[in-house]
Amino acid sequence: MRNFGLKSSRKILLFVFTYFGYTINFARESMDGFAHKEKFELFAKLDSSSFFALIQTILLRKSNSGELDLYSVVVNFLVSRFTDSYQVMFMVHSFVFSYFMLKVIEVIFDDVEGIKSFNVKVFFILLWFLIPINNVQAIRFPIASWIYIYGVIMYLKSENKRFLLFCFLSCLVHFSFALATVIVLAYSFLGNRNLVYLSFLALSFILPNLFYSFLSNFDSSQLGEGVEDKIQGYSREDYIKMRNQNLENRNWYSRLRIPFLQYGFYAALVYNVFFKRYSVKSDKFQDNLVSFMILFLAFIQFGFAFDSLGRRFLIIWFVFAAIYFIRSYSINESKELKLPTAILLFPVTLWVIVQFRVSLDVSTWMFYLGNPIVATFVKLETILN
Repeated sequence: MRNFGLKSSRKILLFVFTYFGYTINFARESMDGFAHKEKFELFAKLDSSSFFALIQTILLRKSNSGELDLYSVVVNFLVSRFTDSYQVMFMVHSFVFSYFMLKVIEVIFDDVEGIKSFNVKVFFILLWFLIPINNVQAIRFPIASWIYIYGVIMYLKSENKRFLLFCFLSCLVHFSFALATVIVLAYSFLGNRNLVYLSFLALSFILPNLFYSFLSNFDSSQLGEGVEDKIQGYSREDYIKMRNQNLENRNWYSRLRIPFLQYGFYAALVYNVFFKRYSVKSDKFQDNLVSFMILFLAFIQFGFAFDSLGRRFLIIWFVFAAIYFIRSYSINESKELKLPTAILLFPVTLWVIVQFRVSLDVSTWMFYLGNPIVATFVKLETILN
């Protein structure tokens, strides 16, 4: 990571992260990855006619398909034609995940011409751990996140609308990104209307259930049975209560790392924008980023009424916020510790530690001590048993 400016370093990281997917394992059957493992085993038994029938039901948004996202269905089926090893399936998903993750970090690293000051290093480290490689076990949302982030960042940087295609592609990986894509399309149409976006943001704090009420009463039958079932499922009160209960049952460090980082970013941004303006007026990328962040945060605040919707997309907003601070302190380089960095030191440290702890639930000794040559010929299950 220190030598990320070298192409060889980027290739090595792509290889290592892809290999991580091959060695992945699951500490508990309740983990998302275990469910994807079992689903892949069913794909291995699926014939071509059944696969095309499944694709048809997805395209027609039928409720009996059990799926809404083309990406994982197509990838899993294609991989299952060559092997019944779920490790190869996760390796392929890890490659896609890593490719877009590294592309985003590459764009930012090259844009600021390297990581120099301590302030920049703090947020650069955070950028690696916000949606890290161990999250690939959930497949759909993490991969969609990096594809969406890449599309947004490239659009904000170049203002070339062809990059919005990646936002549309993210919808094929996880259906919920259709809402996030609407947000970036609205931004592309309105431009930098900060007062308008701040009004939406203020409204999201005053009337947080406005979006929930609209979507709950929205006639989604025209979108297809599958979409209608998903919307109704996520808006059910018992589902929201269950999600909140699961969150309350977590360890304090796992439960509080999100609000710590969330309100730490809020405080740091208020200080940075209103008291110490570190961005440069002529920096169009930074202006676009700030404006989009305000609009996206309003969307997230409304999404908190659905619990999981707001919390999931908040992590993506963290990525945009980390990029904002990396660019701010690169534009105005200073070796002294800045107050926003000091505010976020503990939340960032806690976040990184928790991510390391979470990685232990999906990583094995093969990743740390093994090598790809041995792994190719020796089954993971054989070694573990």
